[in-house]
Amino acid sequence: MLSKVLFQKKRFKPSAEPISGRTGPETSLVGTISILMGALFEAGYAYIARQKQAILDFLSSGKIRPAQKTFGQIMHTCQDFYSHSNYVQLWLKAHPGAKSDEIDPADPSILNSPELFSGVNYGLIEFIAMLPLLSKWLHEHMPEDSHAKNNMDDPGANSLFPYAIAAATKRTYLLWRELQEEFKENHLPLPLINQFLGRETNN
Repeated sequence: MLSKVLFQKKRFKPSAEPISGRTGPETSLVGTISILMGALFEAGYAYIARQKQAILDFLSSGKIRPAQKTFGQIMHTCQDFYSHSNYVQLWLKAHPGAKSDEIDPADPSILNSPELFSGVNYGLIEFIAMLPLLSKWLHEHMPEDSHAKNNMDDPGANSLFPYAIAAATKRTYLLWRELQEEFKENHLPLPLINQFLGRETNN
């Protein structure tokens, strides 16, 4: 009974309201976590697509700062995917002994795998699991799909951190290349793109 109480699953749900063009705390850290936690990958992909369109809309209107902020939100979402899911574990399962710099951040067989999940937030027990005196014991008894066991936010949290940060870095480059292609397709002028990149003084 105690284990059932301690490990009740607390899953976040994204808002049904369109996020594109909005600003505020719901579209920053809290919004990012709510999108990806609880295995809401489809919602996460839709969020990224909407925010990419928002970047194009902002730039087309000459709104540089909002476009930059939105790009940061997308990067955060993409990068967090690798540090709060079991993508790395599944990739290593398919590529045993591979080095961190060899990881493919967009392996279709993993992205579409029914085994893929994001770390589940088990509420208060997740916070307690971070306390120094209890963390080791609790970590060993946390469910395999818990946030605690799938947290790769820093080197001390998980030995797989190098793989997570390598995948996140590569995914950031892929995202930027995707945006460059969309800039070309939408015929955005180079001076505007330079402002977006901070190469010229923003207005």
